[in-house]
Amino acid sequence: MQNSRAISRPKQGSGMGCLGLFLGVFLLAGIGLGWFLIRPVAQTIAARSWREVPCTILESGVKAHSGSDSTTYSVAVRYEYEVDGRLYRSDRYRFLGGSSSGYEGKAEVVAGFPVGSRKVCYVDPKDPSRAVLDRSLGAWVLLSLIPLGLIGGSLWGIVWSFRGGRGKVRVPPGGPVPGGVNFADLEPYRAWLPEPRGAARVAGAAGEGSLELKPSTGPVGKLIGITFVALFWNGIVSLFLKDVVAGWRNGQGDGCHTLFLVPFVVIGLGLLLSIPYQILALFNPRPRLILDRSRLRPGEAARLSWSFSGAAGRIRKLKITIEGREEATYRRGTSTHTDRSTFATLVLVESDLRGTFASGEIEVMISSGSMHSFSASHNKILWKLMIAGEIARWPDVGEEFDLVVLPELPRRNP
Repeated sequence: MQNSRAISRPKQGSGMGCLGLFLGVFLLAGIGLGWFLIRPVAQTIAARSWREVPCTILESGVKAHSGSDSTTYSVAVRYEYEVDGRLYRSDRYRFLGGSSSGYEGKAEVVAGFPVGSRKVCYVDPKDPSRAVLDRSLGAWVLLSLIPLGLIGGSLWGIVWSFRGGRGKVRVPPGGPVPGGVNFADLEPYRAWLPEPRGAARVAGAAGEGSLELKPSTGPVGKLIGITFVALFWNGIVSLFLKDVVAGWRNGQGDGCHTLFLVPFVVIGLGLLLSIPYQILALFNPRPRLILDRSRLRPGEAARLSWSFSGAAGRIRKLKITIEGREEATYRRGTSTHTDRSTFATLVLVESDLRGTFASGEIEVMISSGSMHSFSASHNKILWKLMIAGEIARWPDVGEEFDLVVLPELPRRNP
């Protein structure tokens, strides 16, 4: 077993209120930026249900905007249309206004709207004075993810900071340390010790009673999660892909937009392909693990028994491992980072003797001096039991289970 001390001692957060106010500035910035980027996206989507009305191009050209460092350009068109016998005029090409560099791209757009030509514009049925020539969702719409990220990240940070400030964990004087600690004495401070899944906590009887381990995320949960992510990702990408495909079909394909979209499409296809993989994993042999005690303690032996439901004979290699991991969350400037480190590894079973995996039992012992489980707002000590089974030409068995390790008891002198 590889063993080392934790990479940091648990620390309490400070200045949470100030952090929340600081993140509030980013929240306001995200809302302000969202007004300029998200609002045009919403308007563009709403315009997909607007009326198609013939219009006549009155003016068409590329407008230059000179700045101190460079010159930017925008599409300038003016058109006339009739609704219910009344003439209206508009100069809106797209809902996203402003200008940008690149004269050639703007000139190519203007060439498609010569003066005097008859085109189709899209008119708001509730307000005929509102019209637009182009209601496609171009790749520029991806810019709207920036304010969404600012808003979402700021809101999460504000909630996290204020919750962290109010929910400080009580720890015994000097902090919990491995060795020399009687668990019964720590009952008033047990908020920092996670509960084992599926077992009730019994005061004064720490570690007693067997426990059937429950996976952190089962195959059904993994399938639901990957399906949600795949549908969400591909739903957004499909909006852009539809416009790109329509442009190529109409002979107005944009190579830059197409190349920009390729990696997003590839990621979406990978997510979709992972769905049938997870569906096949539902039919894997399912492990059932039972510990003869609900909590482990360094230096004390426990018994782990396992069995598989289903065709365990398909497994050609089995490995059962216990790992101790530390997570330390801290701030660097305005960003929050989480460092993760594996400080202990214990291989319980590693075998390729097929036909012996259906069930078994083995002794488990966490090395004396190992750090116990710990959970606080900024630091965590996690113990995991992992079971991996290789199956030929089929998704492998892979499950992870949470363990709870108590502080080590002091040794009595003879």
